[in-house]
Amino acid sequence: MLVPALSAVLIIRVSDAPTHSEQSSGFLHIARKVWLPGSGAAFSSVGYGAILAFGSLLFANRGWDPVWLPFAAYVVGLIAARACLGQLPDKFGGARIALAFVCVEAAGLLIIWLASSPNTAAFGAALTGFGYALVYPGMGAEALGRVPPQSRGLALGIYTAFLDLALGLGSAVLGLVAARTGVVSAFLAGMVAVLLAAVISLIMIVRPARTSPDSV
Repeated sequence: MLVPALSAVLIIRVSDAPTHSEQSSGFLHIARKVWLPGSGAAFSSVGYGAILAFGSLLFANRGWDPVWLPFAAYVVGLIAARACLGQLPDKFGGARIALAFVCVEAAGLLIIWLASSPNTAAFGAALTGFGYALVYPGMGAEALGRVPPQSRGLALGIYTAFLDLALGLGSAVLGLVAARTGVVSAFLAGMVAVLLAAVISLIMIVRPARTSPDSV
């Protein structure tokens, strides 16, 4: 409850970004521009949902301690990647970086699925976080690069909605898989979803979006 209040104090100190006098494009027009990178972000976010919803359950199911270790390892991997490599999407292109790091994320989920010890599972969780760390901003760079400056707020909102949808529906689907075939199966299913994000990244590399002069 207190954390949002503290963030509000910080936001007050932030200066407003420059605004644009041009009218933003319509919702459907922007949605058509960003649905592809948004879908990639959604599929990659299923891996995050797997760690969030089933990491502790897996440890508890197997009697591993501490049960918070997989999520803590995930966060460490995510922060390390974004702190050290956050400039890569701007330098090499969002789709290329997303493709590379979504493969890292998928490998982390595969390691968790195969893990026979808590340390191995924690390493897989850290690798998952390390990979996802740059998939989301990589796809985000692709989304914002497809729209004019005056529509970037709307584009970011639509793009982020894909994450919310993935966490809501994706976690529910993983729950059904886990209920039928065991908790560990959620990580294999999450890996399959994450690999779909790799396919989307490859499509964006092979068929880059055409940008108009007012979108840069």
